[in-house]
Amino acid sequence: MSAASERTVLVPGLTLAAREWGDLGSDHKLLALHGWLDNCATFDRLAPMLAGVHLIALDLPGHGRSEHRGANATYHFIDWVPEVVAAADYLGWRRFSVMGHSMGAAIASITAGTVPERLRGVVLLDGLAPFTTPAQDVPETLASYIRQRARLLDKERPLYPSREAATQRLLKVTNLTPAAAATLVARNTVETAEGIAWTYDARLRRVSPMRFTEEHNRAFLRGITAPVLFVRPEDGIAVDPGTLASWLADVRDLTHVSVSGGHHVHLEHPERVAPAVQTFLQRLRE
Repeated sequence: MSAASERTVLVPGLTLAAREWGDLGSDHKLLALHGWLDNCATFDRLAPMLAGVHLIALDLPGHGRSEHRGANATYHFIDWVPEVVAAADYLGWRRFSVMGHSMGAAIASITAGTVPERLRGVVLLDGLAPFTTPAQDVPETLASYIRQRARLLDKERPLYPSREAATQRLLKVTNLTPAAAATLVARNTVETAEGIAWTYDARLRRVSPMRFTEEHNRAFLRGITAPVLFVRPEDGIAVDPGTLASWLADVRDLTHVSVSGGHHVHLEHPERVAPAVQTFLQRLRE
């Protein structure tokens, strides 16, 4: 696949940054969605290994080099879905496949269950559905958001003397390899007169004011009609086995692959992930 190029994607009210790989003339369009507080550079090593597709990876709103939402807006999980569809509309992609990692995987599956007629295939990397809250706990979740919102409004953003220092900070709170952390930090920071600052919207760190229930999740998963590839790293995010089993059972056309590695295995060891993804994408073209 060709080297990445930068481009922009317009959705209502926002300009999103993106990276683009592959054959622009290919009729197999693949939209890639990163995880929470990451950015589209998470696909920098995997994307070049995938042949036969035109791949565009977004910086989701508030992430990477994309614009932040308005001052009175928030980041409800469900808001990602219309933005993904709007991005595909802007690109002129009537039918497309979607590949997501972690939060991006959850966005991908919910999008696929919302507009199943638009999706050709779905690739999910260490993620399948969003975190949920039982209905009886929703009032307290909203109350927690309100308390946290008030605290974060007055909190100053940290600054670092260099991107290396920002990378070291990220390594303290994640299990990323130094190389993977540096890749994400390079796109998630900006140089200011005072120092290196994170570019992500601080509001992303708030607890969600409203989460799906498990009934919501399962309704969306049952609505997916496209083939789905679920790649689960052996040392990925811990999910309750019973919950995961119910999610998997709700997806009608599922290929489940396990690979060695951690949550960001697609960035740290893309050669472990690429064969399964390439085989799946080839199946979609047959």
